[in-house]
Amino acid sequence: MQAEDVSADFSPRFKDPIITEIVAFKKFYKADASHQNFYNRNQKTGYCRVVIDPKIQKLYKDFRDKVIQ
Repeated sequence: MQAEDVSADFSPRFKDPIITEIVAFKKFYKADASHQNFYNRNQKTGYCRVVIDPKIQKLYKDFRDKVIQ
């Protein structure tokens, strides 16, 4: 499924139109060193505990048979 198809599928679900611009991928830029392994280096911070931890828990719950630890 292409991004345009996903946008069209979701559009009727919202009162206002989806205005996200869909552009072709051109180049990937690796994040600088301060962003590498962010979660592993910052697990005790508020952001990681409130935002990332619940997502990881959901991942383990929903895909337990596929997650390699």
